Amino acid sequence: MDLIVYGAGSVGSLIGGLLSQKENVILVARRPHVEAIRREGLRITGLTEKRNVVRASVSLDDALEDMPRPDAVLVCVKSYDLAEALEDIWVHAPLPVVLLQNGLAVLDTPAEVWAGGKEDIPPIAIASLTLGAFLEEPGVVRYTGHGTVTTGPHPLHATEQGSRESLRLAEKMAAVLGRAGVNTVVESDMETVVWRKTGVNLLINPVTALAGRENRIIVEMAGMPESPGAAVLRRLAEEFASAANAVLSDEREGRFTGEDVLRSALEVAENTGENRSSMLQDLERGRRTEADSIMGSLLEKARGAGVETLTVEMLHILVNLRAHGCNGKML
Repeated sequence: MDLIVYGAGSVGSLIGGLLSQKENVILVARRPHVEAIRREGLRITGLTEKRNVVRASVSLDDALEDMPRPDAVLVCVKSYDLAEALEDIWVHAPLPVVLLQNGLAVLDTPAEVWAGGKEDIPPIAIASLTLGAFLEEPGVVRYTGHGTVTTGPHPLHATEQGSRESLRLAEKMAAVLGRAGVNTVVESDMETVVWRKTGVNLLINPVTALAGRENRIIVEMAGMPESPGAAVLRRLAEEFASAANAVLSDEREGRFTGEDVLRSALEVAENTGENRSSMLQDLERGRRTEADSIMGSLLEKARGAGVETLTVEMLHILVNLRAHGCNGKML
């Protein structure tokens, strides 16, 4: 496949680098990363050791000059940049896209951006990842944890044909990721998948960001059931399950339980124990976090459903305080 990876940071570089072994790939990334890749290739360290010769561009315009009709654009930007990224892509042409964002905005943003009717919207797939990746320096990405990519059609499409085209796109992506050695499954109900991944992100990202620790801290906290940390994890899981079941009450009531949410988060944290969550990386580098995308959007939907989520709200406040210069750490 001809693929453009738009927003090749940690995860985008890992996925793009793995895919470039067998597919035609262009990475769109920040200039220092692009310049390093052009000089020495993209190096993947950690769970695998590879140095890939892959094309890289500093803008989507440049990438589309080299690859005018890609089979898909893998959108790996932060969730708060998704709307601008989709506008940037679709102003050129109604290109198929695969969305890899954290948080619930991935479900709502395409409809807010697309200017035409739902019957004309291009194929859109979602890919939910539990892999661990860390950008060590320009040109070098560390593969820190095995996981699974769950992909499927975006629930936006109003027509059966649109849904079929998006499912075909997801199936193609699953095939090429499989050839690259990534465990991938195709799922038709991506709305539930996105909610489930948001629950995992909720228990891992803000807690590791405040603790200043790798993902394994989640397993350590849960392993001390009487500790305040374990109580925080349980409350987060229960609040998330209550909110998700209230919002998705149309046929999914009771689909989430606090125990299942906590179990899923612990599984991911165990598999990616050496990984530093994206929220922690953003805090360490002085960049904007996805606190609003992961926690803010959940809080808004929970309020709309009449569900109290006081622990989520407190973590949201604490992460934003830390992002604005507070040096306090969660104990």
